[in-house]
Amino acid sequence: MPIPDPWFSKELSVLDKDLFAAWHPKIHRWQIRLWILPHRKGDERLYYVWKRRSMPSRTVCYRDGEYYDIGYHPLDQRVLYALKLSIKLALKPEQAARMVDESNKKLEDAWAADNADISREVAKSVWTHYREPSIDLGQRSAR
Repeated sequence: MPIPDPWFSKELSVLDKDLFAAWHPKIHRWQIRLWILPHRKGDERLYYVWKRRSMPSRTVCYRDGEYYDIGYHPLDQRVLYALKLSIKLALKPEQAARMVDESNKKLEDAWAADNADISREVAKSVWTHYREPSIDLGQRSAR
């Protein structure tokens, strides 16, 4: 079983002493886990121990636009940054709500702009069609 780099484990314990990184052999991904039961030093290396005495906090992987797991991601500074940000936002829920509202506003504005462009094109084609003079004489008989 892979063991995380010592610098990563040290930085993780600075964030919270009960956090640790473990390689999950069944899903083939790193997991950031939280101890929920008493444990000894080195228990994070034994799958059968940490599987029962801890709970997953995060699974480290690449995600697509629909939030599906699409691949392996190594343990690096980006993982630590994401954990720090999530801890910070958990302590300040009003800031997290503000960030979500800003993101939703940007998405709504982009959607409205796309719909305005489509509506403008449809209006131009309808306007052009009705401005052209035409006479409808009906169907012609085949005599």
